[in-house]
Amino acid sequence: MDISNDQWVIENPIIFKDNRQIRLDKTMLLNTHFNIDKINSAFRNLNSFNLSQLIDIKDENKLLGYSSQDIDLHFLKIISLPIYFTILVIISSLIMLNIKKNKPYIFHVLLGISLSVIIYYINNIFNVFGLTNKIPIYLSIYFPMIFLGIISIMGLIRINEK
Repeated sequence: MDISNDQWVIENPIIFKDNRQIRLDKTMLLNTHFNIDKINSAFRNLNSFNLSQLIDIKDENKLLGYSSQDIDLHFLKIISLPIYFTILVIISSLIMLNIKKNKPYIFHVLLGISLSVIIYYINNIFNVFGLTNKIPIYLSIYFPMIFLGIISIMGLIRINEK
């Protein structure tokens, strides 16, 4: 089968009709709206697309009847990324300002690794909840950020009191 363009070429097809197999010794042409590029783009990694490409893919998926929840989730992640990075920078600054300097370096390394793993799993769990419709997609993206934002605000208030 050649699916490189919108007109698929089927060589020596086997057709099933009334529970019987019929083998044809000719070439058939099938007109479709798909080619190999469109089929592969439906299963690509969303991290390689920019915002306009994500919108195009979402529209294409709606036309095909596919779910676009993962595209919506990735779109919201991209939009909220600057806020997320800002919160993480504030949290890391708070940690560095609140830890005494006489602690060994291994403590700093282990604390950083453990906090990053905890934050990663919190985000991952909420993303799975959003994709499985346990919670709305917007909440699955913004709840971890709100939680981390509250922690960072509490830390900023505590530093201001010192």
